[in-house]
Amino acid sequence: MNYVRLRLLQTLIAYNKRENKITLDRSDSGLLPTNVEGTTRSTILDTPLKQLQIFVDTSSIEIFCNDGERVFDISNFPTDDALGIKTSTESGQVYLTIY
Repeated sequence: MNYVRLRLLQTLIAYNKRENKITLDRSDSGLLPTNVEGTTRSTILDTPLKQLQIFVDTSSIEIFCNDGERVFDISNFPTDDALGIKTSTESGQVYLTIY
């Protein structure tokens, strides 16, 4: 399986290249809003993943796949010590720009 994983705090964004599927898992993301049903969301992309834009602030994460082909928008309330970003891939390259 080929995939790219991006780790924001304890929020995991995984891409399965073979299935062309993006999965968002926030089961370890800290406090969640009370109206949330489940902690994992997935979607199948129409085209292979070329670009992933991720915007993070103090209480939300927005993820844009392939210039908005698919979008995730979640509320997130991490602990104060939850800092950092980790990226990895089994094949290919990951380019990261932080603003």
